Amino acid sequence: MLGIARLSMIARLVLLGAVGIVTMGAQSSCSSGDDGGTLRVGGGGGTGTGNGPTISVTLTLKDSSGRIRDHFAACELITFELTLLNRTGAPIRMQLPTLGGNQDFQVFKPGAKDTSWDWSANKQFATVITDITIEAGGTQVFSATWDQVLADGAMLARGNYEARGQFFSVPGQLPPLTEADTRSPRVGFRVN
Repeated sequence: MLGIARLSMIARLVLLGAVGIVTMGAQSSCSSGDDGGTLRVGGGGGTGTGNGPTISVTLTLKDSSGRIRDHFAACELITFELTLLNRTGAPIRMQLPTLGGNQDFQVFKPGAKDTSWDWSANKQFATVITDITIEAGGTQVFSATWDQVLADGAMLARGNYEARGQFFSVPGQLPPLTEADTRSPRVGFRVN
């Protein structure tokens, strides 16, 4: 009887170890190094990185469990995560213009100029200058979650879309920031 219980326990431990190995392989990775400060987020679709001269801006789309995704079910929560990576060898001090509204996330039909949805539309934020410092090689993350409800109360239709993220700093920022420093490229995603 003791032998069967011991074998059963060993089998469970082996299974648990196998699940752990598979799970570790499925995790996303984030790295920076001597490759110009590029932030790479593993996991395939659902991400896009723009490299400005000072800051790399990466937009990542995630589902409610935190997995990077490029497709979502209708009505599923979508988390937009905007990561700023300081590409310089020195700290960058930035002044942000509001409390809570220093970022924006937009959704477009592929190739369209007009937004289908804009996170900051119809929101009001306190005008409070906020100082942040991003250390050399360090990051700052802004995020927001969306339930796929459009401004008019309708649900986002099934189909292909593009998302973009950006952040806002006070004009006159030193070092000066370009549009590439403050805005991600568009990231394609699908709603099924």
